[in-house]
Amino acid sequence: MLGWKSGRTPVFLQMETVDCGAAALGIILAFHDCHVPLHELGQQCLVSREGVSLANLVKAAAHFGMNAKVFQNGLPLKPSFPLILFWNRKHYVVLEQIIGSKIYINDPKRGPQILDWETFHAGFSGISLQLSPNTSFSKRAKSKPYVEFLPLLRKQGPSLVILCFFMVITALMSLAPPVFARIFVDHYVFFGLEMQNELQSRLLSLMLLLLLVQVSFCYLQRRIFRRLETKFATWLNSKLIKQLMSLPLVFFSYRRSGDLLYRLQASERLAAAPWSSLCLAFITTFQGFIAVALMFTYCPLLPLIACLCLAAYFLLRQYWQKRWGNVAMTSKAAMTSLTALTASYLTTIAQIKAQCAEQACFVKWEQQLKAFLQAHRESSLANGLMQLFSFFFFSLGYIATTAVGLYCIHKGRMTLGEMMASQILFISFNEAITQHLRLASQQNQVEADLQGVCDIVDYPVEPVITKETGHTLENLKGKIEIIDLTFGFSPEFKPLFKNFNLTINPGQHVAIVGASGSGKSTLMNLIAGLYQPWSGQILIDGKPLAEIPVTLRARLLGVVSQDFFFYKGSLRENLSLWGETYSDSEMNAALQMAAIDDLPRLEPAGFDFQLLEGAVNLSGGQRQRLEIARTLLVKPAILILDEATSALDPIIEARIKTNLRQFPGTRISVAHRLTTIVDAEHIHILKQGHLVASGSYEQLFRRTASV
Repeated sequence: MLGWKSGRTPVFLQMETVDCGAAALGIILAFHDCHVPLHELGQQCLVSREGVSLANLVKAAAHFGMNAKVFQNGLPLKPSFPLILFWNRKHYVVLEQIIGSKIYINDPKRGPQILDWETFHAGFSGISLQLSPNTSFSKRAKSKPYVEFLPLLRKQGPSLVILCFFMVITALMSLAPPVFARIFVDHYVFFGLEMQNELQSRLLSLMLLLLLVQVSFCYLQRRIFRRLETKFATWLNSKLIKQLMSLPLVFFSYRRSGDLLYRLQASERLAAAPWSSLCLAFITTFQGFIAVALMFTYCPLLPLIACLCLAAYFLLRQYWQKRWGNVAMTSKAAMTSLTALTASYLTTIAQIKAQCAEQACFVKWEQQLKAFLQAHRESSLANGLMQLFSFFFFSLGYIATTAVGLYCIHKGRMTLGEMMASQILFISFNEAITQHLRLASQQNQVEADLQGVCDIVDYPVEPVITKETGHTLENLKGKIEIIDLTFGFSPEFKPLFKNFNLTINPGQHVAIVGASGSGKSTLMNLIAGLYQPWSGQILIDGKPLAEIPVTLRARLLGVVSQDFFFYKGSLRENLSLWGETYSDSEMNAALQMAAIDDLPRLEPAGFDFQLLEGAVNLSGGQRQRLEIARTLLVKPAILILDEATSALDPIIEARIKTNLRQFPGTRISVAHRLTTIVDAEHIHILKQGHLVASGSYEQLFRRTASV
């Protein structure tokens, strides 16, 4: 089935599975000329790890000025299309229209589809949502992502002018063949040997000279183009990476790393888009105009044929865009899902093999591959049909040009050389139009790539405090105060913490204990500033955490989590993370406190010892200790250990705990059981986000043996 696009609703693809409800609402809003970015829709729909509820969809629709009516038992008797349908009890799609036995839906995951009644009844879960604008509804123009590129285009203005100049000269030279053809036929073939000998040397010399000039200009044009492309690729990739580093943790909670990697790779394709689109559109327009002007000098009817072909191409383009314009986006979405799934399998290959799940994973991957190949086949077929009809219109135009030329020759209004020149000019004109059509087809792929890139660029970054606040690492003591903190992962559900209060004194060793899901790690992420509380405050020495400059916060708080990471590089680079340069003695001190100071001595290369990606050439215990050493190297005022010794044997764990007693700052240990934090001065027990008990180990042990 070819990808189909109704004129009723636009394509609006989800970025992740949880975005389907927000994307479905975006389709309805865009249908009414209100174009809202996906991240804003997600915020209004309160997208959570579980997706979007129907109640939140109704509230979000009301926010954008839409009246909502929910039908719990199927479709309304007199539906007002489009409708949002609950699909397969876990997904949302948009019902565009029903024509006979065909049901037209717009799926945020796969794009527009045509279903039969059997497939529709198998997927439809019985709940539909009908939306209509009210008096508070306001239209919103579609964003123009290329506006982001205008400042860079202005900076490269001189290079663009030179590039266009070279392209104009090259285009003019490409029109030389019809002139040579006319001279050759009219003056070389039909005249005597004397004229032939006179023209032969001049004609060949001129042709050779123009060829050399054209090759030189093409070379210079290509060099400038590559230089502009490299500059733009560097700018765009730097912008995306910097933006990703500035986004809050919640952005990554709902997006797969493989998907984000694919979007970054798409920036390479986008790097050439502005220059190629701008320059080629300009030069093909110029080339087509010159070709039509020259044809007019031979016969006034010839430009009319060219204009008729242009109109046919335009109508073909409009029809193709309406019927198959979404195929590129659907193919891109399928490719993104396949890339993300492949990346996740590669990063978890050890766990897959340990569970003997290779076959099950392969079946899932194969299903995703088939979905991509199906979308790619539709895209190839659509492009093939476009090329076929383009060739058909070209052939008709060429035949018409030849027929008019023969008629004019018969009437004595045109020479044979002029007719051949007209044929070549029509071919040149057709190449210009075909280039325009090719650029228009590529525009769909560019828009699909831009949708993923704009999801990164448009997402609000975390507020960064850079101004000085009077605090330095030396005068911070490490007192932590949590006052009336309320936080949850979605406003739709009950918050995990509500009016939570906790005080940790400077230099104190405090332990947070609780079962899985009690909120221990979430609380540590809040203290580290990775999550933002809904209400309440987190104070460090009386100063709100959000007001501490990020450069100071990075050295103030040291977090050792359960998910440690290492890059391919030297031991020194992995300890310093390519940042501040530390002496060997400082690194040795950190390694000694983490009980892994023997590693540089055992390896001949010392601190230049090369770690593989993920430090797979170290044991699990060595990796965990190396993570502790990396955190201790910056000498933080507050050290957070979230199950930081879970992979260590009791002897090594006891040695690290003994060494950490020398740590001068505030220390917070997170554990599941009381027995693992015997040396803590004060212990707090969490249960489902509530502080249920506090005290020393001896006090708590008498109350309960375990949490």
